[in-house]
Amino acid sequence: MNPVERCFGVWKRRFPILALGIRVAKEKIEPVVVATAALHNLAIIMKDPQPAINNEIEAAVEFINNFDIVPVPVGGQDASNNRTRLLLINYFQDLL
Repeated sequence: MNPVERCFGVWKRRFPILALGIRVAKEKIEPVVVATAALHNLAIIMKDPQPAINNEIEAAVEFINNFDIVPVPVGGQDASNNRTRLLLINYFQDLL
């Protein structure tokens, strides 16, 4: 495996927001990424152990990466958007 890809994988395991998607205002995305990078580098310097693989988070990332988000038409919602929304709700509801 490529060392850079491995580093990104560890970084995303340490901060799941990076793997699951950052859902903040556009102007806050860069500070979140920079802060997590700085904290990740600090953890490496301090010899903090690599985070264990969390199967629930890995399953959520896999789920999110394996479906297409259909844009909502301007005039209203269509059936495929409702189906996607319900799939997401049901998936995360099952994790509780």
